[in-house]
Amino acid sequence: MEDLKLSTIFSKKRAEALPDDLWGKYVLPLNYAQYNLFNFGNSTHIIGGRGSGKTMFLKYHCFPTMLSVNRENINDIDLEKIGIYWKPDTDFLKFINKDYLPIGWEGIFKTYVGLSLISELSKFVKTLINSNHKSDKLKELLKELIIPKEKAVFLNAVEDILLINLDEKCEFLRSELNDWLNYPLDKPPVVFAAKEKILYLIEYIFQKVPALEKSCFYVFIDEYENLLPKQQEIINSWMKHSSAPLIFSVAYKKHYQINANTTGPEKITRIHDYHIIDLEEDVYGEKNYSILAAEIILSNIQNYYLQKNPSFEKIIEFNLSSVSELKLRNNPLYKRKILKQIRDIFPLYSTLELAEEIFNDGALYGKLKELMNMRLKNTDFKVNDFINKDYLRESIINASLLHRKSKSFEAENLKKLFDNNSIKYKEWVNSTFVSTLLYLYSTYTDKVCPYYGGFNRFVLMSKNNVRHLLELCHKSLIHYEIENSIIPEIDLLYVPVEIQAKSARSVSREEFEHKLPDISSYGTKLQWLVERLGNLYFLSQKRKSQSEPEKNHFVVLGNNIEKHENKEIQKLLFESKIWTVLIAKKNTKSKDVLDNAFYEYHLHPIFAPYFQISPRQKRKFEFSISEFEIIFNGDNLSYKELYKEYAKKWESEETFIETKVSSKNQSTMYFG
Repeated sequence: MEDLKLSTIFSKKRAEALPDDLWGKYVLPLNYAQYNLFNFGNSTHIIGGRGSGKTMFLKYHCFPTMLSVNRENINDIDLEKIGIYWKPDTDFLKFINKDYLPIGWEGIFKTYVGLSLISELSKFVKTLINSNHKSDKLKELLKELIIPKEKAVFLNAVEDILLINLDEKCEFLRSELNDWLNYPLDKPPVVFAAKEKILYLIEYIFQKVPALEKSCFYVFIDEYENLLPKQQEIINSWMKHSSAPLIFSVAYKKHYQINANTTGPEKITRIHDYHIIDLEEDVYGEKNYSILAAEIILSNIQNYYLQKNPSFEKIIEFNLSSVSELKLRNNPLYKRKILKQIRDIFPLYSTLELAEEIFNDGALYGKLKELMNMRLKNTDFKVNDFINKDYLRESIINASLLHRKSKSFEAENLKKLFDNNSIKYKEWVNSTFVSTLLYLYSTYTDKVCPYYGGFNRFVLMSKNNVRHLLELCHKSLIHYEIENSIIPEIDLLYVPVEIQAKSARSVSREEFEHKLPDISSYGTKLQWLVERLGNLYFLSQKRKSQSEPEKNHFVVLGNNIEKHENKEIQKLLFESKIWTVLIAKKNTKSKDVLDNAFYEYHLHPIFAPYFQISPRQKRKFEFSISEFEIIFNGDNLSYKELYKEYAKKWESEETFIETKVSSKNQSTMYFG
């Protein structure tokens, strides 16, 4: 235990790396009561971007967690709603289609699903037997419950079989079915109507076990988008007619367009047949995510200290998986305490502290004076006229303000406002300081801007993506451990801002250079698109005047590009949204009647440190349709010309540098 590293607590960032039993590990969002999947009497579609926690959310509702051995006082009421998790095996299912199996593929698909779910039904019974349910009588009854062979004939049963052994039987039959699919010339080893037979078994269990007769089984199908369209039609039919005691729900990536057809003439429709829960917008939201992020990070850190010292005084005294403790966690005093604790561990610099860093760094301070001198060398003013150690932030933005064309920013006029500490400076600091800061740091390739460090920044850059959040913490703690051989007591645990910023840059680079290309068959094209947008945003960031600071999203004027006639552009836009590379939002900040674009498209802020741009949602590019088409589908020469036009307009000193990133035969660019 002495060798246990704090960083390893954050190494498991995917649900697949965690056990099915999430009791005590899963942090319930504070508004969970509104989105408890057991409160809905029909089907639910759970959507969210990559890394948003869909799988964890589903698994929390399922029997391994609900009947966890770590959960005390399980009563009969806890058996009224039972979740079953199922993720399709895509390698198996890709063979179950009309082309490969011209006759009877539907029956094979239903059989495969049926075997999977009946196996889970058996595992539920085993889990209940081993749980802390108070009734020993119920457990004994379930242990001895026999499914007569005549009731299990559809499973090729030749003798009676214990309910708790059905999972082994189903696994054997599924293996046989898999073998048959590799050479399907003979009659399949097993075929049955899944939904009907599952209901048949459930009704039989209800007859024999009165304690379960009020139970409703909720089947949650994960990664629904991986099912073939015709396979989805079968599930859709089951969802359309879902009701107790068997309700089907699905989870899939946000923006994925499901096949709404059923096996009959009807379609499934929202509200009538299902409702949607958007994890990022509904469950996390803008207000709840910071608290959720704090609890996730602190609970992991707390687990580390508890493993080293079981008598460790807990930071979080509540069970974060318990519905009954949600009200306590919603207490404002608790929220303030949690946020203070996490900000003490992952602090950030205030804007004043960021300004002090500039003045304490000889190279950056020299660059600041150089920028001022560019505009002052032909005037009667000196650089020191625009620097006041009592007003560091105002002094820093003077380097940008002096480069603006308006008469108001001529040296003589600006000097008067600066000396009088004009109220205008407060507005200019708010709008210009961060962009000027980023500009100064971007002039040195070996410097990482500390603005990217801090819990608040991690929340901003992860953008409701729990996986990104954990990666930022994990990398920060790895770098912390490199510099600190001993982990202090939690009250003294403090990860320096510089380490956090360096880690954010590392995570951002890893996401862009290594993860993005492998994200899907369109990964390389997505990387190519991100680089084109990121470089334009960086070019805007490099304007000395910062007259339109922090441009990091775009609209296409007067066009609904969602319906663009070019299929390749449509596909790239779809892939960028489904993998949360771009985040589409309703365009609600139109400047005038000409800006009537339907959506704004935000580059995911996890890429901000890589391109040295702002992760905040500030100003937007207003692309024409032709500019948009060049960025999304133009050849490299066309994009180069577009880039040069913007560089000329902004009087930028940036130039092209070829990189190795490519999309098929198109090499992309970055700009230094």
